[in-house]
Amino acid sequence: DTFRTTACQTDTVIIRGKIYTINRSSGVDTIPSSTPGFCDTIRRIEIRFLFDPQLNLRTTICPGDTFHAGGMIFTQARPSGFIRLPGQAANGCDSLISVQLDFYTPVVQTIRDTICAGETLILSGISYSLNHTRDSIRFRNQSVNGCDSLVYFIIQVENLAVNFSLESSGCNASNS
Repeated sequence: DTFRTTACQTDTVIIRGKIYTINRSSGVDTIPSSTPGFCDTIRRIEIRFLFDPQLNLRTTICPGDTFHAGGMIFTQARPSGFIRLPGQAANGCDSLISVQLDFYTPVVQTIRDTICAGETLILSGISYSLNHTRDSIRFRNQSVNGCDSLVYFIIQVENLAVNFSLESSGCNASNS
């Protein structure tokens, strides 16, 4: 006589005091006869341990964003990990999710321009002049992947020096 059953890979099955795990999945059990003079029953035990299904989840997000899965939060500081969802697999065992995040390359651009002393240049609502030559603007969710873009503005102010001299060659009047 054989007793067969299934269990999840992390389960421990105890039959009549004997412990069965994924590393010890079969054995023999002796059931003493309840009637004196009759033979004991010897039963073979076979347990098929089911592996927890695993999903590999790899996705790309924007730098600074967070990713939520299975009650866990993943960020640039924690870009990978495992999530165990107890009893959520179709076979009743745990589901495992391996999470791996990649991050889009940040979009950073530098714009340089030159103005003359005394002039003011307005870029994206910011006034640049002799006293304000550098600034940056973060454009939220504006890159091609929906991430933030960062633009640095560097303005050079030139002093225009005009040197000219007037020379007179005199009048050449030809009065003859």
